[in-house]
Amino acid sequence: MASVKDIAPPYIEFHRAADWGIEWKRPPVSEGLADPETYIHHGAGSRMGNDHGQAMRNLQAWYHDVKNYSTVAYDVMVHRNLADGTIGIMGGREGWLSAATADRNDIGEAICLFGYFSPGHQLSEQPTAGEVEALAFAVAWSIEMGWSALNTKVMGHRDNPAHPGATGCPGDYLYPHVPWIGRRAIEILQEANQPQESDMTTLPKPRRVFDSRKTKAFAPGETRMVDVGPGISEAFVNVTAVGLNGSNGYLSVNDPSALSSILNYSGDDARDSNGVPVLTPNGQFAITNTRGVCHVIVDVMQQK
Repeated sequence: MASVKDIAPPYIEFHRAADWGIEWKRPPVSEGLADPETYIHHGAGSRMGNDHGQAMRNLQAWYHDVKNYSTVAYDVMVHRNLADGTIGIMGGREGWLSAATADRNDIGEAICLFGYFSPGHQLSEQPTAGEVEALAFAVAWSIEMGWSALNTKVMGHRDNPAHPGATGCPGDYLYPHVPWIGRRAIEILQEANQPQESDMTTLPKPRRVFDSRKTKAFAPGETRMVDVGPGISEAFVNVTAVGLNGSNGYLSVNDPSALSSILNYSGDDARDSNGVPVLTPNGQFAITNTRGVCHVIVDVMQQK
């Protein structure tokens, strides 16, 4: 299985905070848990130069000298070099307590795109397709690193439920892309975690291993173990969810120690995962229904 960085397009670079030289004026504060909310921000200013690392150091100096912050306010920054077109996904506070989303910093990961994406300013511009894609990779990276929860809710800064509409961030030009960024991040994670076909045995036809219609529907918050068979360490499964009585919700598909995918369902329509890689060292993996009421069907397509 690959990492998010392995499948990124060649114009996207990843740099941890230590790579560009983050400095803390005061010790960072631990959050303890992966953030259930992830907020998309814009810098509402210039890119502070073309070099990704120097832009981060310039921004950090501003936060140190002008705002008296410990370091940059954001957990992850996305920076485009106008000279060569590369885009840097730059670690900021990473998994430490954020300082960018008032009253949600303890539960919200802050991911910020350098630039000005509100109309009416001399710096105003539309985000490029590459920048929007890089934001999705930034969210996926944050999830993979454990800074954001796998089922993190991706929102714009203006969606902060503690202060709804109090800010225009991430700007009217970037904000419409936020729902797509959240969906795309999950696609990236699924692609990165897909087992190599050479490692797996493809079954002649899918083998059904679970069908809650024969027992009872999943209640909100319920977790059940799915048995794929003894001696199977990995599997590639197809998960189908059917919401009951108009329910909307989410399925988390995971091994007993770490989440690996999410499947959304809506209303009474069947929603299909189109394949999910799962680790099954004990021949089992877990499915959690985070809200709503639904039936779940699981078919094994490949196994190792």
